[in-house]
Amino acid sequence: IIIYKNMYINSKLVRTWYIWKTIKKIIEEKWITLTSIEAKVKIAQPTISNTLNGKRSASDEFFRKIAKAIPLTEKEIDEIFMNADIEELKYKYWEDFLTRKEYSFEELLEMVREQKNLTAEELQAVRKFIEFTGWEK
Repeated sequence: IIIYKNMYINSKLVRTWYIWKTIKKIIEEKWITLTSIEAKVKIAQPTISNTLNGKRSASDEFFRKIAKAIPLTEKEIDEIFMNADIEELKYKYWEDFLTRKEYSFEELLEMVREQKNLTAEELQAVRKFIEFTGWEK
């Protein structure tokens, strides 16, 4: 948890923000109407609008429904979620990464494992981040 202007910011919010920002950008680029998405996912247009404008939180399931209605492929959806996981990890651990480059690949994974029990997908996102930053060498 990070403190910003006397507010606690949970890293999960960074992840959620990344997902909705990416999906909103795709919708705008493809000129898709929220009404057409509403018809496909059976979620009220105000709910979709408020979520995509950051006025309401949403689950991964909600975002997956919206992404499928765009339509995005499973590979594209997984890439959005993996990148969101990477953004969350950068937000949580960036200061450590900047100050201690001598972490080994295994030490970084262990540091993340200590924070919570990670799924295989989450560990894959960690590995991608470590590869991206070059710390596995």
